[in-house]
Amino acid sequence: MMNSLDETLLFQKQWIEKELETTSPENFISYNNDIFITSGTSKNEKQRIFNQEIYIPEDNEFVTHRVLEFTTVANGKLYHVRFQKSLVETEDLLNSIIAIQSGIFIILLISLFCINRNIKRKVWKPFYKTLTELSNYRVDKQLSLDLQPCKINEINDLNKSVNELTKRNHQLYIEQKEFTENASHELQTPLAIMQSNIDLLLQTSPITEEQALIIENLTEANQRMNKLNKTLLLLTKIDNNQFPNKEPINTRNVILKLLSCYEDISKQKNITLSACLDKETAIYADKTLAEILLGNLLSNAIRHTTQNGMIEIELKKESLRITNTASGKALDPEKLFKRFQKHGTNSHSIGLGLEISKKICNLYGYQIQYSFANNLHCFTLIF
Repeated sequence: MMNSLDETLLFQKQWIEKELETTSPENFISYNNDIFITSGTSKNEKQRIFNQEIYIPEDNEFVTHRVLEFTTVANGKLYHVRFQKSLVETEDLLNSIIAIQSGIFIILLISLFCINRNIKRKVWKPFYKTLTELSNYRVDKQLSLDLQPCKINEINDLNKSVNELTKRNHQLYIEQKEFTENASHELQTPLAIMQSNIDLLLQTSPITEEQALIIENLTEANQRMNKLNKTLLLLTKIDNNQFPNKEPINTRNVILKLLSCYEDISKQKNITLSACLDKETAIYADKTLAEILLGNLLSNAIRHTTQNGMIEIELKKESLRITNTASGKALDPEKLFKRFQKHGTNSHSIGLGLEISKKICNLYGYQIQYSFANNLHCFTLIF
């Protein structure tokens, strides 16, 4: 700033020297009080630029000025010229310019931000609407999204593709569901006939030991197929929400009833069973599904507990935790609740129990969690 002010003073010096050629000092001083011209005494006086505190009567204070003093000859006369410029005024002017420029820059920045945000909101609004519709889409509830056209060609192409995709997926879902239903229903009759014929075959005589073994294997295979068929039919009914009735169910009573059913198996494996059950805990669900859910978790724990192992059951107001001794390493959480995933060597398991449990939890908004620590499997059901 000082260099700029000095340049101004030097430029003003040239102007003063030119004006003195045509104007008398008296008239010259009359319209610029910052310029003082007196008769000079010596041509050898050097030009000086310096700062000086000058008293300003109007403001009743001393103000720092930048002063230029020099001698010059005009019309054969020697003049001593003193020109002073307030530093405060210059600083104030500079600060004002900076403030104005800063204000203009901030206003422009805010304006650009608002304009850009408004344009972005208008341009991306159809896309975010499509995204929201996709997030809320359920293939089992809706035929298709039926996204409406907009003014943006790219979004229109996207919406058209999504509409066709969701419609096609819904149709495939319906076909798959109908196939499962039809297959399960159609299998019931031949399975019943097969079991009936096996029973009649057992009543014939004489039967050799080899024939008896074959009949036993047929009976076991038929029962396993019948169980698989009923389980697939149950999954279909859950997907179709064919259990609309809800009633308060005392969870403690259901667990005690199930434990009595598994008492013999527990004794055979010498399992130590401990249960801490809250008497007031109740869940609102279909009674059949509630028994299936709790039965699957308990039977799974008993089936996979090691010989001479232990099972702990803790029922609280809003959760049920079942912990059992592990016979191996931790289960894979990614595959745990998927269809036909077996986690042991039990040949009687069809690998659908935990998937059914997960489906029931999804139906009623429960959470089922698995953890493994200290060689213990732990399933937690949050109501």
